[in-house]
Amino acid sequence: MKLQKTSALALPSSKTNESHALGNLEMEVKLMKEKLNQEQQRRDQIFEDFMRQYQEINNTVHKHENDMISKFQKHKEDVNEESRKTKEQQKKLEEMKLEKLLGESDYLRNLIKSCETKIEEEVNKRLKQEFESKNWLDQKMALFK
Repeated sequence: MKLQKTSALALPSSKTNESHALGNLEMEVKLMKEKLNQEQQRRDQIFEDFMRQYQEINNTVHKHENDMISKFQKHKEDVNEESRKTKEQQKKLEEMKLEKLLGESDYLRNLIKSCETKIEEEVNKRLKQEFESKNWLDQKMALFK
């Protein structure tokens, strides 16, 4: 009878160990899924922050562009008033103001172009980093499968 009791006890014990090991595996899988979800949420938050920053920069550039356009329009009106006074002064003032406007316009175009280039470089850099992080994470996940 003692042999039957020990063998009967040993059998549930091995089932308990197996269920305990299975429970541990399930817990580890659950933790890995949680970590993956947290990483995805972190990525989403970073992307949202980046897009918000990009939008803020874009809005700022447009605001400055509109301010400069309104300043140029006001400046043009002033030039027209002065140009009505005398034709000689008109030619001299128009030449000087045109050169100034062209210089400022070129400067603004170059400034806007450099801002757009910097934004594009940052976008490309972040997208590359995101792609590399995703590939690394996919490789790690593939190792666990």
